[in-house]
Amino acid sequence: MFRLGADLKVYLHREPIDFRAGINSLAVLVQETMALDPFAPAVFAFCNRRRDRMLTCRASRVEPLAWLRHALTELPQRNEDADISDLLPFNFAKAAAA
Repeated sequence: MFRLGADLKVYLHREPIDFRAGINSLAVLVQETMALDPFAPAVFAFCNRRRDRMLTCRASRVEPLAWLRHALTELPQRNEDADISDLLPFNFAKAAAA
């Protein structure tokens, strides 16, 4: 279970998108149709036409496989009630840059 900070904003784009769209296309979509900053510290969620899949977009420049490996390595070492917000992708990006 992830504990998301109370200040983290999550935006849902309600119209279906083509999941073949790249990060640049999604950033343009966020900026032009949602009138939001795609580089803001927020999570943007998208769905496909049948609404049976979700895609989250983070403009945090995190390589997904590296983040997933890190999160799956760290999670088993944490207490069940521990705050794991440091394992979220945007926090991983800050740690990797340091």
